[in-house]
Amino acid sequence: WRGSGERGGREGWPTTGLSARSSDRPRRSRFGTASGERGRDAVARGGLGVDDTDPEVAKLHKYKNADGTYIKGNPLPKTAEVLARGRERYEITCSVCHGLSGRGDGIVGRRFPIRPPSFHERTTGDLLGTAYKPTVLALSDAEIFDVITTGKGTSMQPYATQVTPRDRWAIIHYVRALQLRGKN
Repeated sequence: WRGSGERGGREGWPTTGLSARSSDRPRRSRFGTASGERGRDAVARGGLGVDDTDPEVAKLHKYKNADGTYIKGNPLPKTAEVLARGRERYEITCSVCHGLSGRGDGIVGRRFPIRPPSFHERTTGDLLGTAYKPTVLALSDAEIFDVITTGKGTSMQPYATQVTPRDRWAIIHYVRALQLRGKN
């Protein structure tokens, strides 16, 4: 095989006519190119492409009343489909810190100086019970939605830009199902 190659082929090797330098090839993925071109699956930072002009979608964004109190209940109906979606999103987004069972023993959460809370304990505190602090079990669905949306403390970061409101409510349904399963 002899050939000089159009773009620097080695002596004695066939050439493909393509450059071996990666800088000559555009980097593409389904999210876009290195130069900033948006791909088909790209989502603008801070935007999930949610149409909140639709009243049904807008209802899912609301978790506080006008006076600042939390709404009652979960606006998303609890169905098998919603629970399946909640489980899927929980396992992708939450389980790395909170663990698959919701006990705060996820692979990342174990490394935190302050462990993520268990979804199954009523309170945390010292042996004498003087440092009483309500946990996730004592929070309303809207309070959990608030924590997922805005974060809490130094470890729980806000997920408003990564998880849609519908998925946040679905995750809450799944967390409640984990709590029920933990009682048995």
